[in-house]
Amino acid sequence: MPAFNQAADTYRDAASVQQTVAEDLLHHIRDLHPSSILELGGGTGFLSELLATTFPNTPITVIDNAPATIQVAKHTINAPNIHWLCHDIETISLPKADLIASNMTLQWVPSNKWIATCHDHLSPDGTLAISLAGPGTFRSLQSAVQQAYPHFPRLPSASFLNVDALSQALSAQFTIAHVKTDTHALYFPDVFHALRHIKATGAYHANTLKHGLFTPQHLRKITQYYPKVSTQIALEYEVIVIIAKPN
Repeated sequence: MPAFNQAADTYRDAASVQQTVAEDLLHHIRDLHPSSILELGGGTGFLSELLATTFPNTPITVIDNAPATIQVAKHTINAPNIHWLCHDIETISLPKADLIASNMTLQWVPSNKWIATCHDHLSPDGTLAISLAGPGTFRSLQSAVQQAYPHFPRLPSASFLNVDALSQALSAQFTIAHVKTDTHALYFPDVFHALRHIKATGAYHANTLKHGLFTPQHLRKITQYYPKVSTQIALEYEVIVIIAKPN
């Protein structure tokens, strides 16, 4: 599992892409009039805060399984219409909501169990509005690591579903009204700083970025295969946004 608890104190400062994506996701739903909202994987509250501001009279339940990130969100966001709940997404049992939203979280839920959760908890006329990271996330880093060390474990992002696979997985229970894919890139002076960013956002597994694994020797060899943009390296996020209605 990703290390979001460990990154709770650094996430909000580091996760600029996630904040931008939350603002874009809100653009697609701000004209709705939901009587209740369920947010899956609220993290430190980028989307939660936007939802609370946009729908101030609507009760919002925010689910996250990382207690440290919920505490950060509670201390950061003053929104009386938000109820915070620490729980795994795939095993929740709550009343149906008119709007289910999620920002850059569901790619971490194993075996797409979130799809059934969303369908079971969405009202018949409700809206599903989600953003997810696609398999192109960190693609330059993944490529450089694999070229330098072919037997090294793949980064978790390499197993994320692409937009076609996601659309197919959703199609049995949802009709997709809107889908798009964008790439957002952050630039760093070297591989070390790119990895430090990933650690600060919690988007890693212990077996890939555990302490001491990327020694100076590792970093030098990976750098040889990492394409440069001028004097910097790019760390990409492939972002998939989907708006859907239940079948």
